Amino acid sequence: MKRAPMIAVLVLGAAGLGFVLGRATAPMPEAGPNASTASPTGPTDAGTAGERVLADPESLEGMRAMAEHAIEWGADPNALVSGAMDQMSDEQLITLVTSLTDYEREELEGVHDMRAFVSRLAAIAMDGTLAPAEDLPPGLAHVEFATEVGPDNSASNPTNHFRADAARIYAVFASEELGGEEIFAKWVRVEDGEVLLFGRYQIEPGDDHSYVWMGRPDQSWAPGSYRVDFYTSDESLDLLASGSHTVSP
Repeated sequence: MKRAPMIAVLVLGAAGLGFVLGRATAPMPEAGPNASTASPTGPTDAGTAGERVLADPESLEGMRAMAEHAIEWGADPNALVSGAMDQMSDEQLITLVTSLTDYEREELEGVHDMRAFVSRLAAIAMDGTLAPAEDLPPGLAHVEFATEVGPDNSASNPTNHFRADAARIYAVFASEELGGEEIFAKWVRVEDGEVLLFGRYQIEPGDDHSYVWMGRPDQSWAPGSYRVDFYTSDESLDLLASGSHTVSP
């Protein structure tokens, strides 16, 4: 399976490199009635994954490689983020985030602490990709997985194990107390840190359950373990729920 070029990208350089966080292209889930994408900008087809183009893939791939080399040399990703952000103004951070995500400038200008927000976004992007996955807090809500959802958006016959030819996989979490209209979701393959989803998705306020779903990438899912995390979409980006599933050949 072709490695998706969407990944958290971190580059630190003293002579004009700075800090870059984002992704090149990201497979988008076909949106069900409770999982429409936020500000979609790429084509989607039923049963397949579309693409949201966020930056030049070649340049981001080069920067990603540089970041990985720096980390292989022993650099701490969190220290790289902190050091790079110290060299950037709030305006530069806003320009960076708007160029590489679906956040709009007007939204970011209302963020109370831009540096804390970008630092949190970077931590989420790097978690399990460029940096080891963080331990989950006790009592965190669990994400359920299924190949179908019911009328109430709950997972039908939930399971954590899927075949590589599964047409789609739904990630469902309890959202009755959430109250908002958006969530932030991340879907990553654990073995190699390949990120399948990283962005905001709309939900229906007050629904007992909400979900996003991924169509089968290419001809099949890559075997291995996958993890899905849901966060609030406000500037705190609080972790709401997490779950893991596996794919077998």
